[in-house]
Formats: sequence, structure tokens, C-alpha cells
Amino acid sequence: MTYKFFTPSLLSRIGILLFLWLAFTALSPNFSSFSNVYSVFEGFAIAGLVAAGVGTTMLVGELDLSVGSVAAVAGIIAVQCTGFGLVPAVLIASAVALVYGLAQGWIIARTGINSLVFTIATLILVRGVAFAMTPTAVLMPMDRIGMSDFLIFRLFIFSPFSLTTICVITALGLFLGYARWGREMMAFGGARNEARAAGLNMRRPIIIAFAISATLAGLAGSLASIKSASAAPFSYEGMLLTGVTAALVGGVSLYGGKGTMFGVVIGVLILRVLTAGIASRGAAVYVEYLATGVILLLVLVVEFTTESPQRRAWSERRAFERQLAAVSVPA
Repeated sequence: MTYKFFTPSLLSRIGILLFLWLAFTALSPNFSSFSNVYSVFEGFAIAGLVAAGVGTTMLVGELDLSVGSVAAVAGIIAVQCTGFGLVPAVLIASAVALVYGLAQGWIIARTGINSLVFTIATLILVRGVAFAMTPTAVLMPMDRIGMSDFLIFRLFIFSPFSLTTICVITALGLFLGYARWGREMMAFGGARNEARAAGLNMRRPIIIAFAISATLAGLAGSLASIKSASAAPFSYEGMLLTGVTAALVGGVSLYGGKGTMFGVVIGVLILRVLTAGIASRGAAVYVEYLATGVILLLVLVVEFTTESPQRRAWSERRAFERQLAAVSVPA
């Protein structure tokens, strides 16, 4: 399967992003200020990591619903480990998430259980672990607040947090596009029967996908918690919805095998610009939810009518009938 970074579908999404940006800028000239762009990328930082991880599981035809709970646990671990330093704390939390993701992916691949059902269970289980670790919010000691200041240090329109997200998503995109195992995941998600016939490992893509999803959720949760200097067991409950919506808006197919990390980035930015633009107009919070829900419904309708197995089967059947009719016409 060829991994294309730019497709007509992706270019149309870039057009939507530019349209939204120009529209809100026309309504509010300050919308294009450096401070607002910085704010958009700060929101992109955490949402981008989660969307990239969830999108990876979608590329192999699965879905990880436990990312919010994993991020909450990772955030608690990271804040509790800040005594070792910023980087060690983030690495420890991400490593725990990686081990969890590997175990979850192995169970799903080994048993063949539906990932949607299994990760509903782990979503609840891991959230319970978060509450068992600390029933209330954990605050970072005052002498370590400098770690939070470092993560929000402004570098033009970026911060160390948003730059980390950009680097991680870029590396993941290159892995999926050019590494052997990454291309194997794309082929597996797009056509499992063909992948099985070609002798591809049927477990490895699933295990890797869930390991990536959990690791990125852990990275997002740990960085966001250190940035806010606190962690709570009930944090990041809405992270799953944001990640799935951004991945779908960015062109990742629910049926697997279609999508790019660049598309996920565009999807996240579309949601961030939309919510920032609505907020700049002084609208109520529920308007943001309504707008996001409408966009998600439109994407799902388009996805079902163009990419669903039923639609593909119908198109193939119609094409076969036309070919048969052409052959049957006497000379």
C-alpha cells in the first residue's frame, strides 16, 4: 500500500482549515495575533498526541478507548516522580504506559476479542487504578514549579510541549510511511484477508498500534500534568472524544488502512481553530460542543457513504454488472 502524504481529500481539509482561520480573522482581527496562535498550538500539543495514538489504532482497524484513563494514571505517576527531574518523570510515566499498551495489544491480538469491547473494560479498570493511586488531586511541590514554567516557555508561537508533539507526530508519520513495520500496519488495516494471504504477521500490527496509542496518551498526560503542576484521577475524561474526532476529521478511516499523521495534525488544528474562533466571539461553551458534534456527524456520514464495506461491495457489484452487460451486448 502506498503511503501518500498529500491526497485530494487532505488538500480539501487544508482548505477548510484556511477558510476557518480567514473567516475568524475577518470577524476578529486579533484572532491572528501571536498570543492566540500560541494558544492554539498549546491546545494542539495534548490533543495532537492523543489523536495520533488513537488514529494509529484506527489505521489497523481497531480503536483504543482507554487513552483518557491512561493519561490520568501517567499524569499522577509523572507528578509523583518529578523529584527525579522533568525528563526522567516523563520517561517513567511513558514507560509504564508503553508496558500497559503492549499487554493490552497482545491480549487483543492473541484472543481476537473486539477492541471496542475490551478497551471499554480497560477504560473503567485503569480509571479505577487512578483513583486507587490518589482519590484527590496531587499537587507538585513549590520547589519544582520551574518544570511547569519550562513547558510553557514561549518560543515564538511554540512551547517545548507543542514542539515535542510536532516532533513525535513527525517521527510516527515517517515510521508509518517508510518503516517496514509501519507499512505493514497500513497494509494490515486496509485489507486483512489479503495481508493474511501474503503471510504478514497478524498480531504484530495490533500490538504495535496499541503500544503507540498508550505511550502517546501517557506522554500527553504526563506533560500536561507537569505543565499544570497537578494531577487528578478524574482528569482527561474528554480526551478520547477529542482524539477520535480529530482523527476522523483528519481523514483517518474507521475501517482501517486509510489516513496519515499529517491529516491527523490538520484535523486537530481544525478543531482547535474552530473552538478558539467560537470562544473569541464570546459564545457559550455549549456552542463549541454543538459545532464539534455537527462536524463529526458530517464526517461520519461521508465516511459511511464513501468508505464503508457495504458501499464498496455495492460499487463493485455495480461495476461487475456493467462489465457483464457490456460483454453480453451482441456485436
